[in-house]
Amino acid sequence: MARPFYLFLLATTFAVPTLARGASLKDLVMDAIALPAATSQGQIDGEEAKVFRRLLGTDLPVRATVTRVMTYRQEGCGRLKIELEVPGKLVKRQDGQSQPMASGFQMDMCLDGQAPTDKRPA
Repeated sequence: MARPFYLFLLATTFAVPTLARGASLKDLVMDAIALPAATSQGQIDGEEAKVFRRLLGTDLPVRATVTRVMTYRQEGCGRLKIELEVPGKLVKRQDGQSQPMASGFQMDMCLDGQAPTDKRPA
C-alpha cells in the first residue's frame, strides 16, 4: 500500500514543491495530491514522453506542472490542474504572435488512482 510512502514524503518534504527530472505524469499527479505544497513539476520521461512528443509533433522535452486546485473532504482526493509545455517549441497564435507550445486540463483524482466519490470541498 502506498500510504506509508506518502506519509514519509509529507514528513520529510513539508511545503517544498517537487521538482522532478525524468518523472512520470502519474508520479507528479500523486505528489500534487499528497504533498502540502500542492504543486509538482518535472520533465516527463519514458513511454509517456514518447506519446506526448508524437502527439505534439516534436522531439523536444515535455515538461509538466501539476497543481492541486481544490482538496476534497474525501481523504487523499483533489481537483488537479495539469499543464504540459514544450518550452523550446513555438507556435503561432491567431494574432500572429508566437508562444511556447502548451496545453492543459483539469481532473479529479485520489491517491488510490480512482475518481473521488465525495466532491465536497474540504
